[in-house]
Amino acid sequence: MISQIDTLREAYEAENLRYIKREAQKQTLEDHVEKVTAEIERLKQDNELCNMAIALLAQTAEQGQEGVTGVFEAIVTPVLQSIFGSGYSLAISWSRGAAQNASAEFRIRTPYGDGDVLEVSPKNKGGVRDVVGFTLRFCFLSLAQNHGPVVLDESFSQLDDERFEGMAAALQFVREKLGYQIIFVTHDKAYIDHADKVVRVSYDDGKSKITQ
Repeated sequence: MISQIDTLREAYEAENLRYIKREAQKQTLEDHVEKVTAEIERLKQDNELCNMAIALLAQTAEQGQEGVTGVFEAIVTPVLQSIFGSGYSLAISWSRGAAQNASAEFRIRTPYGDGDVLEVSPKNKGGVRDVVGFTLRFCFLSLAQNHGPVVLDESFSQLDDERFEGMAAALQFVREKLGYQIIFVTHDKAYIDHADKVVRVSYDDGKSKITQ
């Protein structure tokens, strides 16, 4: 009888020990679940903050693109119109690549046919390319707030002769609108006649000669 009681007592103690261990494991798991739940909630909050930051950055980038587009169009379009006519204007298309890097495509809208508009890439037209390249330089300088003097060396060699008057007017527009001092190097009298001040450099007997 005593032996049976001892056996039962040992069995009870062993079972009680297993129960205590299970309770300890349960508590450990509950603590772990609580920590994981808290971590998940924190990650959710961080994700919401990241999404808000992404939305804010996207909005800021869009506003920046609109600002840049406005600067470019306000400078390039009037120059194009003064040289080529009222039907010309600059168009900028923004896009994003796989790495979310923004890129811009510059196109020139020109009157074509019965009032339709044909978009022509500026790199394909010599005279237009020179004019757009000239005005884009001033756009970038303006955005960078660089207001030093600008030197142009035979910048419009591809421009037709009948466009000289318009180009001179465009130079005047850029100078007055943006406040740049433009130093224009040229051999063409059509531009010289429109300059505020002329400095002539000649080469005589092996020496350079400067006259005003």
